[in-house]
Formats: sequence, structure tokens, C-alpha cells
Amino acid sequence: MAARRAVGTPGGHPLILLLIDGVEAVTTLLDDADPGRGSAGLLRLLRDGAAVGLTCVVTADRAVPGGRLAATARHRLVLPLPDRADYAVAGVAARAVPELRTAGRALLDEEARECQLALPRPLNPRDGSVRAFPPPIRIVELAAEPVLTLAAAATHTEGGVLALPVGPGGDEGDPVAVDLLRTGGLLVSGPPGSGRSTALDAFTQHLRAVGAAVLRVGRPLGDPHSSPDVCWLEPDDEAGARSWLADLAGRPGVVVADDVGTPAEWTALAALPAGGGRTGIALVAAASPGQLAGHYQGPIAALRRARSGLLLCPGPGDADLLGVRLPRTPLPVRPGSGWLITGGAMERVQVARRRPSGGADQSNSSAGPISCVAYQASS
Repeated sequence: MAARRAVGTPGGHPLILLLIDGVEAVTTLLDDADPGRGSAGLLRLLRDGAAVGLTCVVTADRAVPGGRLAATARHRLVLPLPDRADYAVAGVAARAVPELRTAGRALLDEEARECQLALPRPLNPRDGSVRAFPPPIRIVELAAEPVLTLAAAATHTEGGVLALPVGPGGDEGDPVAVDLLRTGGLLVSGPPGSGRSTALDAFTQHLRAVGAAVLRVGRPLGDPHSSPDVCWLEPDDEAGARSWLADLAGRPGVVVADDVGTPAEWTALAALPAGGGRTGIALVAAASPGQLAGHYQGPIAALRRARSGLLLCPGPGDADLLGVRLPRTPLPVRPGSGWLITGGAMERVQVARRRPSGGADQSNSSAGPISCVAYQASS
């Protein structure tokens, strides 16, 4: 509307017909996404669109006279209602209600003129090779098990940027990424079976491929010695974490913690610098929302305040962890499916697995030697 109004040339743009089925649900979604302004913007389209060639047709359960929607719409069709008393709520006098209320029989405008909606007549086929208007906007369906190729060289740590691709997301389905040095890290929350550990494994593969030092904190599900170049620490080994940080020698480092428990049990995270990403150290931590919500101080609390998180298979109230409200748009219930929140931005996403570039082994792609503290099995 703003662009057409700026041109000011009548007829300079093709006419637009905007069809909204269920305006109440749409306005609720808009208010959830942008409280106070979402539905107001839609009403402004309905009210001012005609001046720039935009015609809106909306359906509603009921349009009460005097309401914002009824005051904005210039014409109104009242289709058959289940009870004759409902017509009074819609502003139709009882004497104007017809005895025969067949499907498609409507009352037009305030005068309640009776009319019958007709089926469209056959249209002449158009030449499909000529596209007179822009293509329609389509929201793609995200693949259930996407795969991303690992970077072949350490190119993502230059210029103070440590980009972590999460997977395809958004409306177009392009890969979405998080700059860990800008956000300070990422919280991965979700119930058991939501794909938290698998996501951390994929993130670790990518970070090591681009040259970042990675420290895993927690208790591995498999044999920790199966990958000798991956450093593992127990959650309470604060001294080992400080030693690992001292050996970085200016390289960017990421601490990856899985199944984080209480702050008293996870003292290793207390060794992380308070500056977070500004110091070149980021934290990627995964746990259930309840476990992460128990951290009121330290790096996890800082990520909560920064609203940097990946909510996998979120349930009611899980978004309170980051102080946000999730859209009502349904997501597939499967591992790795969720919402990526970075600051004020929120995008749907499907976590992707990683595969080496050209089939090469990326297990030793980290640049430079690092001191690795051996994992000790708890007694």
C-alpha cells in the first residue's frame, strides 16, 4: 500500500484481491506475533486498500454492528445462521429474515436485501507461458531428516563471526544460522526424544570443521575414547575447564554441554568467562526446559536473558524459558523440529545432520593442538 501510494499513478499496478477465511483466527495470530499492532495493520488494509487497488473479502463467524470489522467493511453478506435470533446480533431485523434459508441465500448490507450466491461461470484459459503477476508466496515444507555438508575449510571464524547453521527453516526453507560469538551461545531445550543430543553432535561436527575448539561437558552415551580428538569433561570438573580455556591461546572455543543439571552439580560451567561471546568463548547447552529454568546466574542465565535458544518439540509453557510467546502455527511432531529464537527473531527450523565434504574424514579438522583433559568415569 505504501509503495503504491508513493507512486500516485492510478492504474499503474495490477488490482489485488485479498481473501481471508476466518478473520478472527488471523487477527489472533497477528496479535500474538505483534501485540497491539498486528490486527490493527490488517484493519488498515481493509479500510484504506481500495484507494490503491486492493479489495479484501473476509469471512467471519459474526460481524456485530458497531465493531471494528463491521465498521471497516463497506458491504456485508449474512449467510444462513443456525438460529433466527442470531440475525438480531448481526443487525438484521426479524421481519427481514426470510422463511426459506437455503444454502447460499444471503442478506446484503444494512437493507438486508435478499440475494442468492451463484457459482462462477467458466473462464477462458490463460496462456500459462506468460506471467503477468509475481509468483504466489509459498511456505515450503521442511524435510524430516535434512543433511548439510560440512565446511571444507575454516572460513566461518573470520571477522569475529562464528556461524552455526542449524538446518533449513523460515518460510523459504533455506538454512538458518546463529552467530555464537554475537549471542554468546545457544540453549537447546526439549523433552526426552526431541533430538537434543543429536543436535549437539551435529553442531560439534560443524564447529570442529570450521576450526573452533570444542569441549564436551557431560557423560557421553557411548565410549568417550572412540573419538580421542574430542575432549570430554565431567560436569563438576571446574579445574579441567579452566585448564582447557587457558590452552586456547586466542582461538575461538565452544563448550557443548548435554543434559545440564543443577548449578551445584555443573560447576564446570562456572569457569566460563562472564563476557560470553565477546571473549571468544560460547556455550551450547541442552536440557529440558525445567532444568534450564533452574539456572538464575551464570552463562545459562545470560543466554536466557539474551533470548538465544532452540526450542525442540515445545510444549505449553516451554517458551517461558526465554520469555517469548510462540506462534500458533503447528509444527511437525518429530525429533529436531522446533523454533529458533535469536533476540526478537523467531523462525521455524528442522535440525540437520552433517556429512563430510566430498566424503573426506573431518574427525581431525580442528586447527592447531589443544590440551585435552581425559574423561574419568564417575565412581
